[in-house]
Amino acid sequence: GSAQARGVLGVALRAAARHAEAIAIFEGLARDEPLSHRAHNNLGNALRSANRPAEAMGPYRVALGLAPDFAEAMNNAGLALRDLGDHARSADHLRWARRLVPGNPDIAANWGTALVEQDRLDEAMAVFREALALGGNSPALANNLALALAKAGRRELARALLAETFDRMPDSPDLGNNLATLLMNMGAYEEAERIYREVLRKAPRHKESWGNLGYMMQTLGRMADAEFAFRSALAIDPDHIQGLYGLGIVNRDLLRFEEAVALSSRAAELAPNDPVPLNNKAIALVDLGQIGEAVAAYRQAIAMENGKDPTFFSNYLLALQYFDDVSNGTLFAEHRRWDALFGGTEKPPAGHANTRDPERRLRVGYVSADFRWHSVAYFIEPVMAAHDREQVHVTCYHVSPRSDRFTARIKAAADSWREVAGLSPEDLDALVREDGIDILVDLAGHTGNNRLTTFARRPAPVQVTWIGYPATTGLSAMTHRLTDAAADPPGEADRLHSERLVRLPGAFLCFKPVDADEPVAPPSFDEIGNVTFGSFNNAPKLSPSVIGAWARVLRAVPGSGLLLKARGLGSPSGRRRVEEAFAAHGIPASRLRLDGFAGSARDHLARYGAVDVGLDTFPYNGTTTTFEALWMGVPVVTLRGDRHAGRVGASILGALGLDELIAADVDSYVETAVRLAGDAPRLRAYRATLRDRLATSALCDARGFTATLESALRAIWRDWCAGGG
Repeated sequence: GSAQARGVLGVALRAAARHAEAIAIFEGLARDEPLSHRAHNNLGNALRSANRPAEAMGPYRVALGLAPDFAEAMNNAGLALRDLGDHARSADHLRWARRLVPGNPDIAANWGTALVEQDRLDEAMAVFREALALGGNSPALANNLALALAKAGRRELARALLAETFDRMPDSPDLGNNLATLLMNMGAYEEAERIYREVLRKAPRHKESWGNLGYMMQTLGRMADAEFAFRSALAIDPDHIQGLYGLGIVNRDLLRFEEAVALSSRAAELAPNDPVPLNNKAIALVDLGQIGEAVAAYRQAIAMENGKDPTFFSNYLLALQYFDDVSNGTLFAEHRRWDALFGGTEKPPAGHANTRDPERRLRVGYVSADFRWHSVAYFIEPVMAAHDREQVHVTCYHVSPRSDRFTARIKAAADSWREVAGLSPEDLDALVREDGIDILVDLAGHTGNNRLTTFARRPAPVQVTWIGYPATTGLSAMTHRLTDAAADPPGEADRLHSERLVRLPGAFLCFKPVDADEPVAPPSFDEIGNVTFGSFNNAPKLSPSVIGAWARVLRAVPGSGLLLKARGLGSPSGRRRVEEAFAAHGIPASRLRLDGFAGSARDHLARYGAVDVGLDTFPYNGTTTTFEALWMGVPVVTLRGDRHAGRVGASILGALGLDELIAADVDSYVETAVRLAGDAPRLRAYRATLRDRLATSALCDARGFTATLESALRAIWRDWCAGGG
């Protein structure tokens, strides 16, 4: 057909995400009309739509060589450079395109967006407003002005602008999608869902709305809805980046780890300059216990110019805790690097309005995304219920939109409850100041959904990190960290923390078991005739050193077996990795039982009935798993390490007077486990007494522990009142 007809067909194919066919048509047109700047521009557009921005730059250069003042190609080249992460050259192209056609609202919107990416927000908003005045009701301009307002922290203004514009142009799916996404980010989930579904009813092939709806459904824990939304986006465009890595997130939550890795890998191939797929791939690799590969992916993500996201870096820091051979000095330096990158980006208002009265009732705030069925809840719930309300007013800042029976109990125990999942760091900072919080307690560290960017602004005069993370936050604004002398002995530990360490007498934890009435089962070896070792720690804690030590234990105890339970072991590749690691040490798979996720807390506890001797992990010990094993009558052998993550086992067992289960090195760890396995009377005695021993100890004395905690917080507060930092 004619060149014009072929061009129309190519545009239609590109719009339908039939990328290969569109590219073939435009390649033919460019060959047939080598002097047509428009033909080369169209070929560049087709390549860019196929997520091939580097290849797209070739045709754009040819187009601009033929027509240097061709504003459309200049604009498109700028967008391709943005896709490649080359923001400086992207900005140059977009600025020049705007000069060529200053009245074009779409090109102005792109230049304004380039200014936003350079954090030149006032200039960006001026460009958008000027272009709106010139171009009238442009959805792109309204969208981009709203995004600039949101990035500048003026989200209510952005919301009003998008809502007003969407009311006037309800058939613009981009407007509706951006309004719904802003609402989602502000925590207005019901309203956001309503608008997403309104957009998709009118424009069922709007893949961006499907992708964002899927992300919100996943955030809310509605996995079936999330999977449907992501698959809908991919049905429209099989190479839709968000659909690919979003479906990967859902597969991870549904324990389909191989699929999660494959989908995120595919997204990373299609968008090699986007750090998000790499981050998501790394998360799934951690679940599978492939720590080396995960750390490599994290490092690649955070090295990207447009990958300076504190969340990615926090994920990387958590993954480092599992490494066998990372030094304490390196760990500390990397945590301090987080602070250098993200801890000083916001300048908080000077000073605090809190009254410096050392003996008044304290206003204490706890910040967590884990006020739900999560390890943190096992330790914070008893404290919440035991706080002396005459001495302490407790406010909980609930960072997650997900809730369950634990959430309800913790909420009932708090004096004040704030749902803050949708708040920006600035807004959460303002709320904490408005609440007059004296001591703000972080329960996350660098784990998921942390709010360290808010702590960096220092909204409270005293800021304490506790129980959620086994290391320093690295944050200069975090003033204290609660621990104990066993987990962090005085000396080197103090030098490896940005916070001032406050060592509680006894252990730094107080435990409340879930489904505490689950009965202790009879010793397993009495029934099957052989001892079963076990560990229910998550897969990334199964380090090469641990597997090597456990293989030595199994070889030394003929007929014994090993029961491992972890999320990652519900996956074929996760099981295969562990089986191959043991096989390399001469242990066949027949001596291993590898279990995945338990459906309920009660079922999880019941599985300890099959374990005679618990084996702790290193260099990253168990915490909740150790408490649960002891509660179910299972002794746990631990190795005292050289950092907090590797000393929690010693802290717990030492507090119970079980020093005979604490090993100083790998050889004594193996010897202790082997000796215990051969002592049937001692195993029976542990089975009969460990629950009572734990239940009557300081580790389960919520009232006594909380009084100690309050004394420590009061001492910190007095120091601040006296002029301390």
